[in-house]
Amino acid sequence: MVVNEKIAKTICEAILEYDSNLILLALSGSKWVKTAKEMGLKAYNEIFADRALNDDGSLVSRSKEGSVLHDVNEVADRSNQMVIEGIATTISGNEIEVEADSLCIHGDTPGAVQMAMNINNTLKSAGVEIIPLQNIAS
Repeated sequence: MVVNEKIAKTICEAILEYDSNLILLALSGSKWVKTAKEMGLKAYNEIFADRALNDDGSLVSRSKEGSVLHDVNEVADRSNQMVIEGIATTISGNEIEVEADSLCIHGDTPGAVQMAMNINNTLKSAGVEIIPLQNIAS
């Protein structure tokens, strides 16, 4: 659905049929967000605090070394950069633009709770207001 518009549309149609008030979170920069918005869904760009990105903005496969980030300070700094500056550093060291409406921390990542606390503190210290998705202005 991130790269296949037909699958994205099918999922969006199912969401609209089930409950048009649901909020769709999709990978920042993906065509899915644009497709969903064009179809009338509330859709927001999601970034991933604990996952490495490829140069095209896609997530690095979990089968590759370095795909999951574990250093809580690195994850907090990286999240801060993505949210405030709109820049993510890819696994190859390049910088790409990202839009961050939502930030995901995977619960199965070791240290996820500490990561969440560090990210929360870092973002709030930088003046970022953390609000529920339903309170984001469309």
